[in-house]
Amino acid sequence: MVVVPEGTGGWFDLWHTHPNDENLAERWANLLTTWSRVEEAGRATGRPWQSWLVIEFDAPRDDVVYLHTPNPNRDNFPYMFEGVEWGAEPPGWVAVGVALQFGRSSYGEVELLWVRKQQDAKSSDAKDGEGR
Repeated sequence: MVVVPEGTGGWFDLWHTHPNDENLAERWANLLTTWSRVEEAGRATGRPWQSWLVIEFDAPRDDVVYLHTPNPNRDNFPYMFEGVEWGAEPPGWVAVGVALQFGRSSYGEVELLWVRKQQDAKSSDAKDGEGR
């Protein structure tokens, strides 16, 4: 079980966790369960926050769930998703039950799939700092 840290003063600077191992059968379910817990932590901060997923196709253990808020470390909120091309099709193993937006980017030779909630996409794209 993933535990979201407490005692951060209510802020998160690109905090993330890797919820998966090599078990592809549970990959999407693990990401969604962890994302739900991370979103609860975001709501509990009482401040603007964002959360999203980054999936590495060939390495489930490198899949990531992020939580991000305004923070004293850097002026990097909201996260702007530079280099992500939104509008990608999800892979077949992703069961889409909520309004999600998918994007793709690459990191060196690695192709990444980014996932954010559809309503959060509008907030982030508007640069209003209230996205999740």
